[in-house]
Amino acid sequence: MRYLVAFLFEVALTTYCIVDVVRHREESPHGLQKVFWVLILLFFPFVPDLVWLYLQWGTRGQSKPRPRGPLAPDDDPEYLRWLGEQQRRRE
Repeated sequence: MRYLVAFLFEVALTTYCIVDVVRHREESPHGLQKVFWVLILLFFPFVPDLVWLYLQWGTRGQSKPRPRGPLAPDDDPEYLRWLGEQQRRRE
């Protein structure tokens, strides 16, 4: 009975993860194509399920860092340098 509960838990967890992989909006979620995720989830017990759940839930609140750059032309040091050169040429 104890093994039956563990087996049913593994089947339910794997089924959930496979459905989540298939419904994922990216074609290659977390660096692997969906087909490979499904194969890994099917042929290896328990650990890939936990990895998938961690990648889905552990990184959900984090956004990709946006590159910091000048927000306006007068904040851009290159533009200010160019503007200074133009002003010196006019004088």
